[in-house]
Amino acid sequence: MANKEDDPLVDQYRHAFEDAVFGVALVYPDGRWLKVNDAFSKMIGYSPEELYSIDFQSITHPDDLADDIVWITKVMEGENSVLKREKRYIHKDGHYIWINLTCSLYRDDEGQPGYFIAQIVDITELKIQQENLILAHKEAEEANQAKSDFLSAMSHELRTPLNSILGFAQLLNFDSGSEARKTYVEQILRGGEHLLELINEILELPKIESGQIELSIEAINTRQLIKDCQSFFTPLADEAEIDFSIEPFQDNIGKDIYLLTDPKRLKQVLINLISNAIKYNKEKGSVRVKQAINDDNTYTITVEDTGKGIPAKLHHKVFEPFNRLGAESSRIAGSGIGLTISKKLIEQMDGSIGFESTEGKGSTFWVTIPITNGDMASQTQEILAYKPTEKFGLENKPFTALYIEDNHQNQALMKLIFDQFNQATLNIIHSGLEGIKAAKATLPDIILLDMGLPDINGNDVATRLKAIDLTAKIPIIAVSANAMPSDIQKSKTSKLDDYVTKPLKLNDFMKTISKHIK
Repeated sequence: MANKEDDPLVDQYRHAFEDAVFGVALVYPDGRWLKVNDAFSKMIGYSPEELYSIDFQSITHPDDLADDIVWITKVMEGENSVLKREKRYIHKDGHYIWINLTCSLYRDDEGQPGYFIAQIVDITELKIQQENLILAHKEAEEANQAKSDFLSAMSHELRTPLNSILGFAQLLNFDSGSEARKTYVEQILRGGEHLLELINEILELPKIESGQIELSIEAINTRQLIKDCQSFFTPLADEAEIDFSIEPFQDNIGKDIYLLTDPKRLKQVLINLISNAIKYNKEKGSVRVKQAINDDNTYTITVEDTGKGIPAKLHHKVFEPFNRLGAESSRIAGSGIGLTISKKLIEQMDGSIGFESTEGKGSTFWVTIPITNGDMASQTQEILAYKPTEKFGLENKPFTALYIEDNHQNQALMKLIFDQFNQATLNIIHSGLEGIKAAKATLPDIILLDMGLPDINGNDVATRLKAIDLTAKIPIIAVSANAMPSDIQKSKTSKLDDYVTKPLKLNDFMKTISKHIK
């Protein structure tokens, strides 16, 4: 009878074992190596002879050994037929490698365990890549969170003083007196609202950069657009001693021209372009705004200035974010994101934006927007016009309010607001804990609550008040400069009854109070 060693099938198995590109090993149930191939030997750094003198436990990472024993026991007892897992081996030079292990148990004719047949694949590079991806993802999440925290904090810090500016201006507008005084008040309101919109732009920058900004496309009248530009920018130009003018159509078009665009976003772009033309102009320079109808049924508005111009070497950076093109050291305020946002917004509205500039002679920026027919315009859009605040019907409704706020300017503003209500009583408390005491003692009809108090935060105040039987049913309205979407969303799951953001829009604020006063 032929010897098994001469069996061609056995010979094939031997070559498959020895020549495999991945590690193959036979291991006794107690962990001793019975046979290993060259691929595994090279993978682990030990010669076959060195491995035969030790067991697999000796080269297994200590943190993985307990799981190995559990799996081996399950296979030995027949609970599992195959062991599959990722684990770590310790290389002869001391570093560890990650391997993918697939192991089955060979039993003899009587069913007794003989040895494990193991296939070992080195996955160290794959694990490193996975770990790097996880680390990069974690760092990206931390960076996004840091950016969100920064934007939230900046929003709060900027909105708090704006609340006083716009709030007092709206109160002045209730009884503005002479026409001149009315004009001054409206300019304060326009400027404050412009600043608020710039803050909102910064907060929206990540969304705009990703193309996720929501647009409201409608028809707007160019006649009103030009009129509003004239009234808004003339005082700014006069103050800067800049000759500002808007030229009519060259062919004296008599009909109304309507643009298909988002009026709010177009306002952002025009404010940016014309403001830049005024800010970066030369002393006693000029700004010319021109308009034209193009053969492809589009409208172009052009802003020409006589400023310093942009050096040719910087032209490719004009629309880059946070690049002020050499004006970083000047006294001119700016963030360097206006043109970036303008370009992205115009392009998302199916328009185009461009420029020409010569150093020492000035710059010309233009925006082109699609034209639509007048039938689509339901009404003229006053995209830059301020609409005066009107009083709301709380003047003769008796009620008491508790205002918990530590900012003195905001306290003074709220007091003046409540002076408009003949039968309203306002009690102002400076801290959260004192506010809780005052609410229990006075039982007001409504509580107005700042969220950033010096002792405990507004959510904690609301939670404690709602847990007290005496104050549980008193409506609590947050009056907060925390205006990030996450802040507002969080308020919906809190103990607050309503949430208004600073700067206050008085009509909306009064309606909110009225909604909760029974």
